[in-house]
Amino acid sequence: MIAVATPESRQILEDIVIQIYNESEDVKEKFKEGKIREIDIRRVLSEILSESPIIGMPIDRISQDLKEWAGTLRNDVRLWLVRKFIEFGAPENIAYEIPEEYRPILDTTEEKEKPNSRIAYYDVSLADLLDAGLLTVGDDLVMTY
Repeated sequence: MIAVATPESRQILEDIVIQIYNESEDVKEKFKEGKIREIDIRRVLSEILSESPIIGMPIDRISQDLKEWAGTLRNDVRLWLVRKFIEFGAPENIAYEIPEEYRPILDTTEEKEKPNSRIAYYDVSLADLLDAGLLTVGDDLVMTY
């Protein structure tokens, strides 16, 4: 985030990427996969670096403190919940649930763009209600639509 704060540092980043591009066949292949022609690389990098960075973080638990911290940042924050599953009786069998790229659990972009209204919005999960003692395991819940 600091590196793209000034035009001088953005220029240095562009120069470094161009140098890496010129020295690495793997990097050239990535640009080709992204359908970015060699003549357009500097323009594309400039467009990317001119935008405000987005903080993206895969994480195993999203606490209220983390949500509050994310809301204090000037940059947009997107958090994805990654879950780990271990098979009972066979701990060597491990699976991870990787969320979809475009569906983060927390996206401060949406919260900043909500219109001012007299309706309060809260992002509360059942786990949060259990932790707060407002629900107990076995309680009946009724959800009306």
